[in-house]
Amino acid sequence: MLSYPNRPDALTCFNDTVAASVYEAARRAGLRVGADLGVIGKDNSALCDKLSPALSSVETHCDEIARLAVQTLLQ
Repeated sequence: MLSYPNRPDALTCFNDTVAASVYEAARRAGLRVGADLGVIGKDNSALCDKLSPALSSVETHCDEIARLAVQTLLQ
């Protein structure tokens, strides 16, 4: 996707590990994350601060989501 003539401006990744792979793919394609390509992860793991630039990541609270889903179903 990064080599397409109309490549995306940003990618939302399934998790932070996939996002780290996108950082590497962007580097190999000659793109700069943060300038040429936006990347968002999911999990808010320790990996976020190890990447440069630091990865923006969405923290999900799976336990809370599951609790609310069951509560909704029971109602």
